[in-house]
Amino acid sequence: MGPAELETLFDCLPDVVFFVKNRGGEYVVVNQTLVERCGKGSRAELLGRRPDEVFPGPLGRSYRAQDEQVLSSGEPIHDQLELHFYASGQRGWCLTHKLPLRSPGGGITG
Repeated sequence: MGPAELETLFDCLPDVVFFVKNRGGEYVVVNQTLVERCGKGSRAELLGRRPDEVFPGPLGRSYRAQDEQVLSSGEPIHDQLELHFYASGQRGWCLTHKLPLRSPGGGITG
C-alpha cells in the first residue's frame, strides 16, 4: 500500500490522527484529521515539516523528542496518554503510538 492509499484509508477515520515521517522526522504522509486539528487548510502546509515547526513550544519539542527516540532506538512507543491542544482552542486526550518504519534490510527509514 502506497502513501496515497494510506491517506485515503485514514481519512475515513475522523477520530484518528495518522502520519508517516521520514528519517529526518518530517511529515511525508498526513491524514485530513491532522490537517484540521492543526488548523491548516491543506496537507501541503504540513508536509516536509517537523512537529516542532507545527505545534507550539513544549508540545512540538516533546513530539520531536519522541520521534528522535523511536528513530535512534528502533523501539516503538505504545499507549502514551497525552493532552493535546487543537487549533480551535479545545483540549483533548490522545493515546499515542509511534512505530519505526524499516527497510527490507532492517534499517530504520522513518
